Amino acid sequence: MSFPRTAPGARTGGALGALLALTLCMAAAVCQADTRADDRLEQQRQAYRAARAAWAAHDKQTFARLTDSLSDYPLHPYLEFESLRDAPYARARERIDRFLAKLGDAPLANRLRGRLLRDFYGQHDWQAFVDYYRESLGTVGLQCQYQEARYHIGLRSQAVAAGLTLWNVERSQPDDCDPLFALLEREGAISEHLAWQRFAKAVRAGQLRLARYLQPRLASAAEQSLAERYLALYRDPRLLANHHLFPETDAEVTALIELAVMRQARIDAATALRHWRHYAAARDFDAGARSRVVVTIARELYGQGDQALLAEVLKQDRELLDSNFYEWLLRRRIAATDWPAVSAAIAALPQTLQAEPEWRYWQARARELTGGDRDGSRQVFSELSRQRSFYGFLASDWLRQDYQMAQNTTSPDPAGLAALASQPAFLRVRELLHHGQELDAAREWWRATRDLSEAEWELAGHLAHRWQWHYQAILAMVRASHWDDLETRFPVVHRHSFTAQARHNALPVPLVLAVARQESAFRSDALSPAGARGLMQLMPATARETARRHGIPYRGSHQLFDASLNIRLGTRYYRDMLDRFQDNRILATAAYNAGPGRVRQWLERSAGQLPFDAWIETIPFVETRNYVQNVLAFSAIYAHRLGSRERILSRAEREQLL
Repeated sequence: MSFPRTAPGARTGGALGALLALTLCMAAAVCQADTRADDRLEQQRQAYRAARAAWAAHDKQTFARLTDSLSDYPLHPYLEFESLRDAPYARARERIDRFLAKLGDAPLANRLRGRLLRDFYGQHDWQAFVDYYRESLGTVGLQCQYQEARYHIGLRSQAVAAGLTLWNVERSQPDDCDPLFALLEREGAISEHLAWQRFAKAVRAGQLRLARYLQPRLASAAEQSLAERYLALYRDPRLLANHHLFPETDAEVTALIELAVMRQARIDAATALRHWRHYAAARDFDAGARSRVVVTIARELYGQGDQALLAEVLKQDRELLDSNFYEWLLRRRIAATDWPAVSAAIAALPQTLQAEPEWRYWQARARELTGGDRDGSRQVFSELSRQRSFYGFLASDWLRQDYQMAQNTTSPDPAGLAALASQPAFLRVRELLHHGQELDAAREWWRATRDLSEAEWELAGHLAHRWQWHYQAILAMVRASHWDDLETRFPVVHRHSFTAQARHNALPVPLVLAVARQESAFRSDALSPAGARGLMQLMPATARETARRHGIPYRGSHQLFDASLNIRLGTRYYRDMLDRFQDNRILATAAYNAGPGRVRQWLERSAGQLPFDAWIETIPFVETRNYVQNVLAFSAIYAHRLGSRERILSRAEREQLL
């Protein structure tokens, strides 16, 4: 048989065509499989929502049918939990045990355990309580009830020993501990010596009501006398002058003398130092106690203006003064604009501290401000300018150079990322986020990431970023020590709202993004312990006043969790701070964090004598100092991310004395 002759090019083209066709067929098959998987997932998501709606409507038949159909859906345990949380234990024991075995110490399992333990305790089913208790449940009240249960099932000595540890603390324990403590009383386990230890702890913690409650337990005249003297010294540290007040060498007495010397120092540091010299020679204070006392005395000597005694302490007790003290003292020197003293103090720092960017920067600045080695200063600035940091950006400004961003956005290992994403806990996190159950997602995330390595944290950060769960992605990259992935660490979120409100209020877009990044890491439901809310962490009173002043519709603090309104109010408030402080971003940023009243106080203290960087470095609140430095540095990073070349400060801001 003969075949038609084909030109070499045509023959090759036919082979390539066949290979391309095969590749397309394979790709189509994969795409079809992916599409089917996506369709299946969307169906499951719809069924999950329907099941939750059925449960809320008390339609148990529909709920059960939908739950059964979702056995392979990641959030099936959340539906199971609803049906088990109120189920009688006797009837649902097998299902409960299977559920707990499957989930281990996942958040849902611990929530169900907590409900069971409450029931078991109320029923005095002590064996069941011990069987179902897990340390991961964690509350002090449950710990006490667990030891009570152990006592009742015959583990008395172990329960009493653990119970005494729970009892011997400086504060009152929860009411749930009262039955356990009653058992300790009945056993006669609380000795006078143990009562004295707790009394002393309570006094030093300022819990005088608890101390008075404990005092009658000190039965002997000697213990009562000791307790009265102990209380007297706590209330009046001037009694330190009676060096014979405590002939006892008890460790609790030594701890109180340490506290009393530090309290005396705040009143009269010179007198405190004199008493300390006596007690330090006569008593066995550990190194930590000696350091704490000497640091406190040195700080108070500085504040009270006793430079001679401070010099004595700096010379005689140098080994007891820690790095935090030296940095604190350096900032005091900077605040005094004593640049030769600043240079000398930095030169006296331990080498590890001298190498820190902030003190390298200030050594160079002090030289320049005293007309010293300008070339050496410029060399230091040149080295610092390679860093993506507040001091690196300041150094670049002095050299009039572009900022160096050292961005390194690497792609994660696909296999590692897929392996992490396929773990049941991370599948649950993904689906919980999809359904808006962010609190549940955060609980699952915390448990799933508890034991991750740095490499795994990096993968987790990439996952969170893909899910647009930005604050967790940011925190994950910190845990991974993965600093150079700027896309993940500095996401551009709510771009339209930030851009519109920044322009409306004549603010740089990178600056308002930087404020939100520092305030909440873009967590719209953020709630601080002080009560600040939302993306830009507004206090309700501040939001209310800002809305009233500018005619912005506002009904209450619950609205601060709405990202658009929070951005509108936050940018307007920042604009108000800029207007109040003559368009100075340093002062406006400090005021946004600490309040305009405090910034006014700090300006009165500095009396227009400090260069801008010295004013920032000597902000009294560590949180506000770090806040201002971070916001300014982050604004440069966001300018880079948005393709602009804005400086962190204008020339006018750098030249203004504060």
